[in-house]
Amino acid sequence: MKHLLILLSLLILTFPLVAQETGVLYFKKVNGKFGWFESGNDKKHWKYIGEIKKGKPNGTGVLSHTFGKYSGEVNNGIVHGQGTYTYKSGRKRVGEFRKGKPWNVKSYDKNGKIETEWVKGIKLKEEGLPAVAQMAPLEIEAPTQVAMKQEEEKVPRYGLVAYNTEDEAQKIVDEMQKKFVGDTTGTWYFTIVKVGKLYQVQTQYGVNVTEEQKAFFFNILNFEYDGQMGNMKAVTKEKGFVQIFPAKPKTKRKAEMEDGHITLGVEGEVDLGVGVELDLEVDINAAQIAKDAEDALYLAHEEAEKAAKLAEEEAQRLLKEHAAEIAVAKAAAEEEERIAAETAQKLLQEAEQVKRLAAQEAQRVAEATAAARRAAEEKARQIAVGATIKAAAAKRLAAQEAQRVAEAAAAARRAAEEKARQIAAEATRKAAAAKRLAAQEAQRVAEAAAAARRAAEEKARQIAAEATRKAAAAKRAAEEAAKKKAEQTKKVAEAAKKSAAARSDPSRFKAMENIVQFETPVEIEEEKDLGLVSFVEDFTGVEKVEIPPIEEEKEVTEYKSYKMGVRVILGNTSGKASTSNSSLSLIWENYGLGFNQMSFKTTSSKNNVYEMKNSSLDLSYTIGEDWILTAGAGYVYGGNGVITSGSTAIKYETESVSGFGLFGLLGMVWEGLEGLIGVRYYSTNYTDFNSTNTSEVLSLGIPYSKSGAQLIFGLGYNF
Repeated sequence: MKHLLILLSLLILTFPLVAQETGVLYFKKVNGKFGWFESGNDKKHWKYIGEIKKGKPNGTGVLSHTFGKYSGEVNNGIVHGQGTYTYKSGRKRVGEFRKGKPWNVKSYDKNGKIETEWVKGIKLKEEGLPAVAQMAPLEIEAPTQVAMKQEEEKVPRYGLVAYNTEDEAQKIVDEMQKKFVGDTTGTWYFTIVKVGKLYQVQTQYGVNVTEEQKAFFFNILNFEYDGQMGNMKAVTKEKGFVQIFPAKPKTKRKAEMEDGHITLGVEGEVDLGVGVELDLEVDINAAQIAKDAEDALYLAHEEAEKAAKLAEEEAQRLLKEHAAEIAVAKAAAEEEERIAAETAQKLLQEAEQVKRLAAQEAQRVAEATAAARRAAEEKARQIAVGATIKAAAAKRLAAQEAQRVAEAAAAARRAAEEKARQIAAEATRKAAAAKRLAAQEAQRVAEAAAAARRAAEEKARQIAAEATRKAAAAKRAAEEAAKKKAEQTKKVAEAAKKSAAARSDPSRFKAMENIVQFETPVEIEEEKDLGLVSFVEDFTGVEKVEIPPIEEEKEVTEYKSYKMGVRVILGNTSGKASTSNSSLSLIWENYGLGFNQMSFKTTSSKNNVYEMKNSSLDLSYTIGEDWILTAGAGYVYGGNGVITSGSTAIKYETESVSGFGLFGLLGMVWEGLEGLIGVRYYSTNYTDFNSTNTSEVLSLGIPYSKSGAQLIFGLGYNF
């Protein structure tokens, strides 16, 4: 009953019905410890897809790495059960694995030919090669090590494999360093040592390598170089040298009887499909039970002898004292001896019965164990079938989810393309509107310039007419004044002549002297009233001549005209990289103020499309009359840029633009019309690119700069 309870307890603990979940896990090292995590790198870590229990792979799933993959049963994070290893080279291992190691497994080459085989955990030897203990990559425990001679040393040297030539040894060293040494293994140093005629590859780990990393390193080597690692053929007994040998297989024992012992045992792992180790042994010592019975019989005999001896002594004593009672005492002794013999016989029979019961109990336990194993295997088969059904359902769900995600991605892509098309259409519409506005503005500026020109011409004509009229009036006034002045001069000359004649007549002179010399001065208020003028005229014969006053020169206002003009500058290049710019400038005397629009488009070698636009304010200065020379500079004040990735179709846009431009023009003027040719240098910088056609805003993180020079042509008109 005791053994039956133990067996039932084991069965109850072996098959708990637990809910299984599916997911993705990665095996990696975090904070110095290896474990299973939900995130990782497919190229660096082991990846598991399948059933999970308590955060570890448990059930049916797929383990994959750059070395290869395993598909099958996993228990508590370790390969355990039926499965298939597929190597990157095309080799395969198919069969039953226990605790990450091959148990009943066959290894096939890439052509499907059997290379080697494991039977109950023991790898069958190949010709010329020793059996090697196999360790799977997920088994994080120290490998079995047997030191041929190892003394105290901080870092031992491990012998891995030997080759006939140094080139072969160096090739395997280069391959191991390239493929396996990394974050999961830590730092390892390799040395090629010549031992006899062979070249032996030895390795040492770095000072910071952990036990887990050591185990992972050896496991990876044995996993990848199946049948090679440990093939030394020659060993060294130097200090600190360690060679890895295969572990001894466990011995399986069934029910047997030896030296009076009945042993019933099931040792090792039972293929239950859920990776539970069953170790049960029942040892019934029937010989010990028989010996205990013999001891009891011996004690009974000994007690009987003691009783007989005492009876004999008592009989001798009583013989002397009670001769009559001797016969009675002797009869009592014989009865005691008979009872003791019967008791011993009974104990022997009980011992035989116990032995038979023990054998029967052992047989019953063996049958119960076999029945339990059959029930366990049936339960495991049912669980495996259920796991297969769940895996198929999970696969269907995963396929449906993948289809849904793909449809959602396609819908998102179509929406993004539609949004991009709408944005492009809106941008095209805005560009067309801006172009129309620019054309209207240019027309308006041209009309305003023409009206200003007509007004200036009319004002100049009026000013010229007024100036002509004033000049004619001034000319007439000057001629009239000159004529009057000439007549006045003539009259004065005649008067002077007459005066001279009068002075030559003494009588007249005397009378004149008497007239003009008065003793008392007399004030003459009005010459007409006194008659003096007439008297003088009569006396001297000189008439009074009135000289008309010279008209004051009228002030003529001078009007200064100013030169005004308008210029249109264009420049275009085409090809893989196309550039265009256009400028409109107003000219006042020698100074110019204008606006420039520039755009360029190019495609890189990776099919990335760059479309950039910018606007700048231009200032210029012009010298010359018939031949003119203009120099100017521009400041970029706005614009936008779009970069479309050729691989992902993601658009990155920005409106953060800065830069400047420099330009020079040479022109010829004819009847107010200017013909211009020159060069414009530009330098622009676009920053802060962000994606616009993705659900999540992505930043490009790098600026885009563009600079260069372009030939430009233009026309201008002055009025």
